[in-house]
Amino acid sequence: GPKLESYYNILNQVQASDDYMGRGGYVGGYREYPRQSFDAQEYKAEVTDASSPSLRTFLDVLVHNKFTNLDLQPLQELSTLSDSVFTEFKKFLTDKLPTLGCLTSLNLSSPNNTTCLPKVENGHLKLIGENCHNLMNLDLSYHKSITGEGLKYLAPDSRYGYVGCGKLTRLLIFDTGCIEKDVA
Repeated sequence: GPKLESYYNILNQVQASDDYMGRGGYVGGYREYPRQSFDAQEYKAEVTDASSPSLRTFLDVLVHNKFTNLDLQPLQELSTLSDSVFTEFKKFLTDKLPTLGCLTSLNLSSPNNTTCLPKVENGHLKLIGENCHNLMNLDLSYHKSITGEGLKYLAPDSRYGYVGCGKLTRLLIFDTGCIEKDVA
């Protein structure tokens, strides 16, 4: 899997914030950092080589359910990854998305998603539509596996009482598997 050093290199790039950040509390035994920043050097001092976290542990510590803005695009800096890392990331998203109801902005774009993270599928869009009702901005660009079927999960449907992402005002789907009639 990716080296721990690679995690530290992207910590300052991953932007996740909300009013909860910066209150000096602890989550999972790790110190929280001020809004819009994460002190990689301090985090590095807290984690020894003997307790090197897996990608899943790293993301669980980094991503908190009170976040309103989450940009996972910098994960592409981890470069070429094994299939097991992709599987681990997909499972992380599947488990974490139902807890991120406060999100207003989510960036999952990845120009190199065949070899780099984040990697997103239609099933993740279903979880976003079911749980992220406050979402206003969503970037899914470059995911060829995202299709019109997946986009339907984001749309509210009053016939069935399905809230979806009714507040969504900005959806970026550049170079996905969606075609024009999917968004008409």
